[in-house]
Amino acid sequence: SAGRILWSTTGGHTWVQQKSNVTGDLRGAHCVNGTHGFVVGYYGALLRTTDAGVTWSPPSDGSASKSMFFLGVTFADGLFGWAVGQEALPSASGPGLLLSTQDGGATWTAD
Repeated sequence: SAGRILWSTTGGHTWVQQKSNVTGDLRGAHCVNGTHGFVVGYYGALLRTTDAGVTWSPPSDGSASKSMFFLGVTFADGLFGWAVGQEALPSASGPGLLLSTQDGGATWTAD
């Protein structure tokens, strides 16, 4: 997907491409509601929107590093969420990783 995000406000009838500012593949997405959503992917891509996809930004605490390859993200509600993936090693798959947030994705901690 090369950093491509498509966002719909019409229930999927029409789609608008959004600028993500990442070049790696994006692998997972979760929309909490009509304005808040998340996408995750390769090279530490962990992005959040709070304005219906107009802008996308990484966590403010710098918790996602380029060595993290995220594969999925989900939220229980508007505050509590998890991102899963793996740490990348130079020539092989790395150990699994799980990050969680309790503040709507502003900050993340390793679990």
